[in-house]
Amino acid sequence: MLMISINKKNKTKKALYGVTEGKVFKNILEVFYAKRCCGSSNGWLATVDKDMVVTLLNPFKKSVPKITLPRLFGVEYIKDYAQFFVLKVILSADPISNPAYVVATVYSLGNQLAFH
Repeated sequence: MLMISINKKNKTKKALYGVTEGKVFKNILEVFYAKRCCGSSNGWLATVDKDMVVTLLNPFKKSVPKITLPRLFGVEYIKDYAQFFVLKVILSADPISNPAYVVATVYSLGNQLAFH
């Protein structure tokens, strides 16, 4: 799946494009323009903002609330580009079906690891 813009004037509206299916899925995602998609796992998308706050959202179940993780530390010296230093976000399980899930985040120039 690729996340694509569907309207050049409104950059917060996104859709998913299935590469193997060759089609655009019509469920529209609301993704803040100031956030960068930094991974996906177990059906959830992970986004990060300039303050190093990772948010998880499930694009297929809009009734499920977003999950905001605690701020990551250690990259304050690159404030304007901090969101580009989150390399990967991995969930141990789907938070809906397993409330004891764990989130691992690889970030920073020195490949720091955070568990949530």
